[in-house]
Amino acid sequence: MRIREVFDRFLEAQKERLRPRTYSDYESAINLFAHCLQSYAWNYLPKEEYNKYEEYEKAGKEFADVYSHEEIAHNIDEFLGYFMPRKVLAGDEFIEKTAPRVIRKLLKWMAQEGLIDKDTMEAYYPERE
Repeated sequence: MRIREVFDRFLEAQKERLRPRTYSDYESAINLFAHCLQSYAWNYLPKEEYNKYEEYEKAGKEFADVYSHEEIAHNIDEFLGYFMPRKVLAGDEFIEKTAPRVIRKLLKWMAQEGLIDKDTMEAYYPERE
């Protein structure tokens, strides 16, 4: 499943259970993650895939439209560790709590949907006690 489809389905599932304000935070965090993938995830692809970046860009395709859900988990560190604190102008609450919470929920949802296994989920975003 393509990343964009995963994000859309995740947000659709969350919209049913969240209050509008909370849903808006989820939507913002997922949109920022998509933007981070577009800006930085290409750098972590094998050389032959990285070389296709220009072709995709000319065709108007974004990273999330081209690559599968398997690219999500290993790009989380870039998103939460670099992109959010250094590239996003938002309050500390959103950067340090909301975005990580949304990503944790995304991974849990992906595990429930069978897109990743629980070990992968735990490896990229372990439960906090």
